[in-house]
Amino acid sequence: MDSSNGTKSLGKTKFGKKRARVEVPELAGAFNVKALTVGQLNAIKQTDDPNNNAIQLALALIDDDGNLLYDVNNPSDIADLNDMPISVWKPLIDALNDLHGTTKETVDEIKKN
Repeated sequence: MDSSNGTKSLGKTKFGKKRARVEVPELAGAFNVKALTVGQLNAIKQTDDPNNNAIQLALALIDDDGNLLYDVNNPSDIADLNDMPISVWKPLIDALNDLHGTTKETVDEIKKN
């Protein structure tokens, strides 16, 4: 609690980096997905870019060392993500939503309360 104005502050709290390993049967392999930050999600939501879904995935797919697999500023990378079949996207997006706590079940539970 900040004593000067009575507001709560997180200060310089270090948050753990949430990630998941996702099996993608169609590609016979697994991929690492990391949770996005509030800042990243807000930046995506503030644009009307038709590539927002691909951008979100480009910011989330990482290698074992935590390095991004796609360059969000590279039109070719975004085009590659947009060309993925939905059967490849679905497990990746489902894992990302789970990391963010935005699964359909979570949203339905929040609506009940």
